[in-house]
Amino acid sequence: LYVHSSKLTTGIKLENIVPYFVTWSSGTNEVGLPIILLGASYPYSYKKLSIVGATTAEYMTGEQDYDYHLGLELGWNGVVYFRGGMNRLSYKLGSGITFGRFGLDISWQTHTLLEPSYRVGLSFKASNK
Repeated sequence: LYVHSSKLTTGIKLENIVPYFVTWSSGTNEVGLPIILLGASYPYSYKKLSIVGATTAEYMTGEQDYDYHLGLELGWNGVVYFRGGMNRLSYKLGSGITFGRFGLDISWQTHTLLEPSYRVGLSFKASNK
């Protein structure tokens, strides 16, 4: 991550740096090629309210295709969070709550091929920073 100012943060993420090959029992072959993600976020806070806007551009080298992700997070007092996001094919809504160093998150996402799904996440913050 790179912090351009006291607010704007950018980053790059590489996935599948080493390509993988899978052959399924059905005889279907699958190849995973590198994916490059470029992202940026900008936080704003006013009293106990925090707002973070974020965007990511995703380039899939194997498919010669791209996608974008847009998201917004509203937080209150560093404890309760509400999130929303979208890309070309789906929408996401979620919320989270923190208890000291522990966190609980739940989200809902639409899909083009599947029914909408839920995700639940638990987290632990290793340091107090």
